[in-house]
Amino acid sequence: MANDVAPFTEAELKEFLEKRTVVVVCAQPASAKSVRKLAMQFGARVDLTLLCETFEDAKKELSSRPVHLLIADLHFDKNLGLELVELQASKFPNRLEIASIMMCGDPSSSTSGMLADSDIEGVLIKPFNTENFKTVLYSSMANKVKPSPYWRLIENGKTLFNADDYEKAVTVFESAKKLDPKPALAFYYLGQIHRKKKEYTQAVQVLEDGLKLEPKDYRCLSALLDIKMEIVDYPGAYDAAIRLHADYPVSIRRILDLVKLSIYNKKYGDVVDYYEIFKQLDHKDPMITRVIIAGMLVCSKYFSLQGKKAQALEVLNNTSKIAIETLIFRIEVLRYYIETGHVREGEVYFNGLPDDIKAQRDGQIAALELMNASGQSGQLVQVGTKMIADGIHTAKVYKMMIENSKKLGRSGTNIKILEDEAKARFPEDFE
Repeated sequence: MANDVAPFTEAELKEFLEKRTVVVVCAQPASAKSVRKLAMQFGARVDLTLLCETFEDAKKELSSRPVHLLIADLHFDKNLGLELVELQASKFPNRLEIASIMMCGDPSSSTSGMLADSDIEGVLIKPFNTENFKTVLYSSMANKVKPSPYWRLIENGKTLFNADDYEKAVTVFESAKKLDPKPALAFYYLGQIHRKKKEYTQAVQVLEDGLKLEPKDYRCLSALLDIKMEIVDYPGAYDAAIRLHADYPVSIRRILDLVKLSIYNKKYGDVVDYYEIFKQLDHKDPMITRVIIAGMLVCSKYFSLQGKKAQALEVLNNTSKIAIETLIFRIEVLRYYIETGHVREGEVYFNGLPDDIKAQRDGQIAALELMNASGQSGQLVQVGTKMIADGIHTAKVYKMMIENSKKLGRSGTNIKILEDEAKARFPEDFE
């Protein structure tokens, strides 16, 4: 039963909630009313339980008043309910009296990682019934209705920590360590204090001490990864990432670091795993998209150098889909088709690009590179001559023109003119 996980009775929960404000954020009016009805069943008052059907209305409500219990859809069009959690917390010194519950369908691995990174108390999986709601509500309110001495010290320490009063915060967290058999949260905040003071060796040691007591504590593992990244210990950061994600899904915010770590530590195959997570995202942040594409391109080149041509091509084809869908790095993808020896596939990809991309300077140069890779010397010289006449001057264009002019046996005078012009424009490339 729900009250088996909470140190309070239903009567005590009702007494707690009837004095506090509850906000339900849900775009479906019928669902919102259903959640409000359930909240009132466990003590919320009708005049203190507010419904918001738009994300903007919710932001205004949370900005204007203290809200003790927030129950919100995780996905709200292009917005995330998690953004509302910060607004809710901004009205309180700590989370002793507040709780946040996110509602969502069966969460994907990326969503689960995002939820693990947040400060929320509970996740309500749709569809749910009264018993499901009760279970999540009770577990979310466990340290609110009757907070334990340990939890009170943790939250008071957090208030001091957020006020940069590190000396007093250390005293509080050290006291908290004595009140719980697995006080990982106290170790986490002590580690964060050392981190703030740039005492990285001490921070790592404190976090490892906490993990000895609770080896799978998310916050300690996550902080350990953050610190290793901060001090540019990429091998150590990769090891921390392995420890973290052995038990927890990858968070969206970590994809940038994880791709970087995989490339730095030559764990190129990991990038494909992050691509699979990326595919599931409803909203693809441009920065994450750029990192995924760049990582996948490096991965394709690695597979190609290892002689794994089929894997290299599969990675490239998947990358090309992202590039076309998001309009990012479209020409760069083509160049990797060429570099990895997949010229025919590169031609198919290039032919599928919009005409305006092909007509751009980089598009014309890429087309010339395709001709060069496929041995179309005659067409290359003809197209390249027009490009130079139109003002497209790059060392790469001149090099291709000179090499292919020689292959065609063009007159020495024509080649000499090209070489002289190339040396004049790019002396460092044509010594």
